[in-house]
Amino acid sequence: MNIKKLIITNPLFPPIVRFGFALPHSRFPLIVLLLALISIPCQKTSRPILAKVNDEVILVDDFLKDLPKGQEIETEDAVLNRYQKHLNQLIDRRLFIQAAKAMGLKSEVKNSFELNKRTLLIQKFYSKAIMEKARATPKAIRKLYEILPTAVHLRLILVATEDDARLVCDQLKANVPFETCAFKFSQHPSGKNGGDVGFGKLAFLPEPIRHTVEDLKPGMVSQPIPTDDGFAIVQLLAKKTEPVGSLAQEENAIRSFLEQQKVKELHRQLFAQLNSRLVYNHKALQVFFKPIEQITDAEKELWVCKKDDTLLVKVKSLLHIAESFNPAIDTALRIYAIKREIEDDLLYEEAKRLGLDKDPKVLDELNKIMDELLYQAYYNKTISNQITVSDQAILDYYNKERANYPGGWNESVKNLIKNRLATEAKSRAQADLALKLREKAQIEINERLLKSLVRKEKR
Repeated sequence: MNIKKLIITNPLFPPIVRFGFALPHSRFPLIVLLLALISIPCQKTSRPILAKVNDEVILVDDFLKDLPKGQEIETEDAVLNRYQKHLNQLIDRRLFIQAAKAMGLKSEVKNSFELNKRTLLIQKFYSKAIMEKARATPKAIRKLYEILPTAVHLRLILVATEDDARLVCDQLKANVPFETCAFKFSQHPSGKNGGDVGFGKLAFLPEPIRHTVEDLKPGMVSQPIPTDDGFAIVQLLAKKTEPVGSLAQEENAIRSFLEQQKVKELHRQLFAQLNSRLVYNHKALQVFFKPIEQITDAEKELWVCKKDDTLLVKVKSLLHIAESFNPAIDTALRIYAIKREIEDDLLYEEAKRLGLDKDPKVLDELNKIMDELLYQAYYNKTISNQITVSDQAILDYYNKERANYPGGWNESVKNLIKNRLATEAKSRAQADLALKLREKAQIEINERLLKSLVRKEKR
């Protein structure tokens, strides 16, 4: 290996709208974020070392992961320059992180790291408990493909409770027109149009509604159908057959729909199971209806929730949630947020129980999170917080560049110039600090490997 010292010069589900209608979905705060985990590959194929910064290494796969793309037509020298510039930035970043550790900034970012760790482990738990179980099978995809040509024209009434649904059915039996009932009772946006949701693919209806509609004939009205959002009553107006693509062409859309539906089902089951272990103290929850400053010390000691008959949390431990809301916001949203916080705590504990906090891939991600926090903390302390721009400097710049500001002097121009001068000052300070850190560092680069990567791109 040809390594030598190198001094481098100068960082809710979206509704399925392919058919003409969509039911509103309940809020699943983490699911949207996690859908992408279904297909993300995590396996690393190689780990050759491209550079060393003191006692730490920069791996080729990490270098290539964030490598900026070049121009369509780029000479080999230009590619090499782009690679060196990117490596430069990685080395400077690594030096900043090392300096942050030496300065003892880990303690300053501890709270932020714990919050990030909690979020990551909850995501990993979701992936294991829900996403991995939600994959659509070839059999299920083919079954849905078989009815994909069928389109249905529906009217819909959506209500919150079974009693409301019975009331609507009584009205319909009394020959009140479906459109009138939809306009009067439906909570779905189509209510203002008499419940008409237009034509859409039968295959892409939520499962409870799809099975019911399959058995209806044009003109027929269904019995109340339980859904995630309440109870639905549908009227089939018409059916028709439409052309569709081949199974290979339609497979991705079908898979996406099936997996989203399965995720919703698994999510509902998971939280039903979790909530069966929780008991809430409604007296304590009422405390959060009050302004924070009016909550007494005695009220802060009230227990809010017990898990499996074990005290889980007190009012004082959740005040930060209530404080995050504007006083004008509905208190029901505060209670929702508090319960979500408690549920997330359960998910976090479940993730640790499964040992996900010790998984090598998770540990690697946590190390990267810590590095980012340390980098930002060091940058803020040594550069960002040290930069000030005086009014005189702003005025001098304006007088020098007056021709570029035809609108004349005003507060907006002042702020624009201030931000520009601050950015330039921070850039200079960052370059100067990086140079000082380099002077004390041991930096090695595998030049042969770097050039081979350049040649590989040029092939």
